Amino acid sequence: MEKREQIELLRHALEARQNAYAPYSHYTVGAAVLTDSGRIYTGCNVENASYGLTCCAERNAIFKAVGSGERKLLAVAVTGPEGGEMAMPCGACRQVLAEFASAPEMPVIVSEDGNGIVSGAGAGIGSGEGTEIESGDGKGIGPLAGAGIGSSENGQNPGDGGPDAHFRVYRLDELLPHTFRL
Repeated sequence: MEKREQIELLRHALEARQNAYAPYSHYTVGAAVLTDSGRIYTGCNVENASYGLTCCAERNAIFKAVGSGERKLLAVAVTGPEGGEMAMPCGACRQVLAEFASAPEMPVIVSEDGNGIVSGAGAGIGSGEGTEIESGDGKGIGPLAGAGIGSSENGQNPGDGGPDAHFRVYRLDELLPHTFRL
């Protein structure tokens, strides 16, 4: 998966995060899944006063895709609260991802700080400019601090991403080496 595709998937996750319902934890998460049909489905976390009934952004995105007839996921992107730390998929989400992943090494793209990403057109890449991503309604959805790009196997940032890299790419089989299969 090319960096521009990873960035586009993260852009969808950032936009989905704006719809998160998190009145208890105030921990907003957005996710986007890319299916083998080329469509992208998004989801956000939805909390409930009974915490066990809360649903994560990743599962909401996957369930939306499956409810629309999709069965194979090519990649997932997740972003947590702006200025927060990485929002790694929980165990339940990892298991559901494994159920619909097109391959065990499916990319799991995780925003490091929830702040944002750059466009694939090259604007601001590596420059640290404080530009904003625009949502469909013209409202900015997040500052782009640092604007570095980084990804590689094992969650390590390559040298070209540098210390300003804002996302990491993991393989699903790294995050969930043992899955339940029938």
